[in-house]
Amino acid sequence: MQLLSLNNISLKYGEKPLLKNINLMISNKERVCLVGRNGAGKSSLLNIIQQNIEPDSGEVVHKDNLRIGFLTQELPENTVLTSKEIVTNGLGEIGHLLVEYERLSVSRSHEKAINEQRLHSVQKEIDNKNGWIHYQKVNKILSG
Repeated sequence: MQLLSLNNISLKYGEKPLLKNINLMISNKERVCLVGRNGAGKSSLLNIIQQNIEPDSGEVVHKDNLRIGFLTQELPENTVLTSKEIVTNGLGEIGHLLVEYERLSVSRSHEKAINEQRLHSVQKEIDNKNGWIHYQKVNKILSG
């Protein structure tokens, strides 16, 4: 199943062509790596895919209800989050619960009873929202 299609995408900055007649199709369960030198247009292409900018010409076709996740190249300054926590938090509410679950499960707090109560509560919420599927997906994606 095709999720995304770029057809003859072109983009200029001023008079300088940055992208010229780019064609790309991404299907379900396909992984894509975008590689190129600085200034080659990788970020611009990603911005077109996310519909943050319009190409000068060509067509972008998204499957209905397609959600596109994106991590910037730079980590937030002074972050105490791990890469896994940053990715997991991108899942919204369920991601925040999964991060909290992991933190509570390794916590050695003096308030052990309170932590165990909260851990049980978080586990129950994750169960109710079918969140363990997302937990497995994050682990699979980050492990390659």
